[in-house]
Amino acid sequence: TACRKFAAGDMDAFETTVRQFVADAQADANALRESAVDLANRCFDPDETIVRLRVILQRAASRVPISQRSHQSDSLANAR
Repeated sequence: TACRKFAAGDMDAFETTVRQFVADAQADANALRESAVDLANRCFDPDETIVRLRVILQRAASRVPISQRSHQSDSLANAR
């Protein structure tokens, strides 16, 4: 796949992952390219992006502004 993961701070895993990625790219660049395009299409699909953005904006709009300190705003801040 075009997206690889490894544990944060694990330099040995990072090296292994990069070496495997390079080997995979050399062995079958077309498959890697197709995987990357598919991933990009799923992550940045305009319709899906609009849905995610709408949810984010609705959540932001429903919060009490920070300048209006209250029990409700404290609860919202602590819930995150």
